[in-house]
Amino acid sequence: ALAAQVMANYEATGQWSVGTPSTPPGSGSGTGSNPNPNPNPTPDPGFTVVLSDDFSNGYLQSHWGDPFPLPWPPGPSANGAYIWDPNDVQVRDGEMQITMTHHPDGHWSTSGFNSFKAGISITYGTVEFDAKVEHGQGTAGGILMWPADDTFPPEIDILETPMNQALFNVHWGDSNGSHHDPISSTAFDPSQWHHYKMTWLPDSLTIAVDGVVYAQWTSHIPDVPMSFGALGFVGSPWDGWMGGAPDSTTPSVVTLHLDNVVMSQWNGIA
Repeated sequence: ALAAQVMANYEATGQWSVGTPSTPPGSGSGTGSNPNPNPNPTPDPGFTVVLSDDFSNGYLQSHWGDPFPLPWPPGPSANGAYIWDPNDVQVRDGEMQITMTHHPDGHWSTSGFNSFKAGISITYGTVEFDAKVEHGQGTAGGILMWPADDTFPPEIDILETPMNQALFNVHWGDSNGSHHDPISSTAFDPSQWHHYKMTWLPDSLTIAVDGVVYAQWTSHIPDVPMSFGALGFVGSPWDGWMGGAPDSTTPSVVTLHLDNVVMSQWNGIA
């Protein structure tokens, strides 16, 4: 849902704003380092690793291209609540971090990245990673699969974190427009480290957290090349789905932490 709002407008217009922006209103928790600091890039049988990144070598443009909104200059978000700023994507402490930042002048900023900008995608396969998204009122993170040709729909939301809850989603389209099939869970705390795995096959799509399947779909499964990425989001007063805008309880910096990304292509073997 996050990416659909902010990226569909980008692919349609080449701009990072849509409509008439609302007036920005105008900082999470989650402690400890990743308990699994090293990835295991060994694929399951029938899969081939196409991308493996533990971020020990910094931000690799060969994996991710430029962070958003490059090559365009920073500009307003679709909901008018924040500015896209590539400085909010950084590799620190051996992990990728996307920050949602409240600046001294009152404005918010965030950013994101996606492997489509480096020309890396899969058509069916697996993606696994370690992540935590700090909680802050009016902020959310999104970790997702996005079409390699940058044309929405479809979209697979491996994790979104509105109101510190886990939301999994598939977006799809037909002659009547775009649709989505969300599944939410409060069974675990996404502001703490967890291991996530998406398994995407022609007849099923599953998302597991720490080995437990929390979401599964058997219809409206994307069938086009898709790429992996993540982004931050800051709410406006009208974004009720994520609890509205930041308030006085929100930290000035809320961080999405990501590590040990392994993306593998399915080889067509059951």
